[in-house]
Amino acid sequence: MTPIPGKIKSSLTVELVGRGIVKLGPNEHVATGGEGSVYKLLPNTMVKIYLNPKKMQDDGMVEKLKLLQTIKHPFIVAPQGLVYEKNNPVGYYMNFEPGEPLARIFTTSYRQRENFTDKHSIQLVDGMHSVLQTAHANHALLVDANEFNWLVAKTKKSVEPRSIDVDSWSIGKWKPSVIMPSIRDWHAHGFTQQSDWFSFAVVSFQVFTGIHPYKGMLPGY
Repeated sequence: MTPIPGKIKSSLTVELVGRGIVKLGPNEHVATGGEGSVYKLLPNTMVKIYLNPKKMQDDGMVEKLKLLQTIKHPFIVAPQGLVYEKNNPVGYYMNFEPGEPLARIFTTSYRQRENFTDKHSIQLVDGMHSVLQTAHANHALLVDANEFNWLVAKTKKSVEPRSIDVDSWSIGKWKPSVIMPSIRDWHAHGFTQQSDWFSFAVVSFQVFTGIHPYKGMLPGY
C-alpha cells in the first residue's frame, strides 16, 4: 500500500473477531492507499480497513479472507481474522511484520550501508521461492508479486522476505485482475503458476543485480 501523507482526523470503533473491541484513530493510522487504510495496534497487530464499505459484500471478501487464513507460512503475512463495524465486515487484521521495502535493496547505496551481500540475496530469494511453493500448494496465485509487495526482514543470522497484500491473491473463485506491467509475462495466456514464476524471476533478477532484466545495462556487459 502506498502511503498518503498526513493523518486521518476521525476515529473508528471496530471488533476484531477473536480479539475484541478496539478504537482506530490518528495515533494508530499508518498509511492510506487506493484500496484501504492500515492501522497498527501494539504490540504486533496490523488492521486493514477497506475504503469502500461495500467491498466485503460485493467482492465476497469474507469467504476469500477465510480461505487465505488457512495458508500458514512464516514469510506470508496472511489475514488472521475479520474486522467488523456495527455487525458489518469492513476489513481484516494480520500480524505486524517489520521490514524494509524490497525495492530499497536494489540500490548500491543501501547494500553498502547495510552490508547487504550476495549471501543475503541468496537467502532472500530462497525464502521468496518458498512462499510461491506454499501458495501454489494451497491452490493460490500471488499474481502481482512485484517488488512493492515484499518486505525484507533482517535477523541476526539471515535475511527473510515477507509477502504482503495477501488479500489481493487469487484463490478459489476469486480470479486474478491486476498486475504491475513490469513483472507480467506478456506472452502468457492468463495467469497461472507459470506466470507467477515468471514474475518471481524478474524480481529475483533485480535482487541480484539491482536492475530489471529487460531495462538498463550491467557495467561490463
